Amino acid sequence: MVEEIVKEIKAFCRNKDVSVMDLREKFDTCYKLVKIWLTETLVGLFLVSTDTEEIITNKRFDVAEFCGFYSAKKDQLFVEGLFRFMFVYKFSDKICGDSWCMFPYQEMMQLLCSAITERCKAEMNIEVPDKIPEKLGNPEEVAFFEGGKAEFNTEDVEGIARYKATIFNSDIEKFLDCPESWAKEKADTILGYDKVKQNFVRVMKCRTEAAAIAQMIAADTKHPWCKIKRLLDAIEDKKTVTLVILRDGKNAAFKMATEHLKNYEGFYYFWNASGDTAGLEQEFGSTRFTINDIVCAQYRGKTIYQDAEKAKQL
Repeated sequence: MVEEIVKEIKAFCRNKDVSVMDLREKFDTCYKLVKIWLTETLVGLFLVSTDTEEIITNKRFDVAEFCGFYSAKKDQLFVEGLFRFMFVYKFSDKICGDSWCMFPYQEMMQLLCSAITERCKAEMNIEVPDKIPEKLGNPEEVAFFEGGKAEFNTEDVEGIARYKATIFNSDIEKFLDCPESWAKEKADTILGYDKVKQNFVRVMKCRTEAAAIAQMIAADTKHPWCKIKRLLDAIEDKKTVTLVILRDGKNAAFKMATEHLKNYEGFYYFWNASGDTAGLEQEFGSTRFTINDIVCAQYRGKTIYQDAEKAKQL
């Protein structure tokens, strides 16, 4: 059923003598499909619910809703928004990718990000220290704890791409014809602006160096950040755990909600513990303890995190 409808829509798109297709019976809807030839091989599709004759004669495209493209060169139908919902509602989205597919905006942006990343890496000088710096910042935190990679993502590129290199209809044609070539050309356009290029290179240099430092930290299992990450991984889906801490020969065990342990600093406060918090502060002479004080974390009687070296001191 869906293949037949898609076949009809494609035939409608290729037919330059017809501008409107009635979808009411096919999709149980009040909409009609209007097409506009954007280029020699690309057709823009719009949904309208007004009278067909009024749209054609008065060019009332202000009441039309963009809903996709048809590539005559690839014989591929790309649907968006309400039109996609109509397909999903009528046939389920399991057929997506066979008879029709989503507009490849994400794929375009991913390739563009890769092209910009490659260009920037080729133009920067990396300065990685021989040992882990004593002072670590946000770039290193993101690289180590959040798996931040030395590459650009859609969030980095999307805004500047729209401002400096607007996605035109011709871009869609070029992308469908040769994705890598289109991405390289678009990256060249964006990085052709000196200030934009300098900023991208600076950010990439920072991320690359941070990623290298993060690898050094990961290799040093005794580094506080490694302990913090192991603790965060262990308590990720837990609400409350029992902590055993040891400092200056003094030890204690108490319960604490994991929300108070989820940070990258490795500092925690006794006042968030359950029970006699004032007693803990008095016992250890401080309002807080650190990741290096924690011997282990237990959940329902099982140890889910342990500092082996610290445990030997108990």
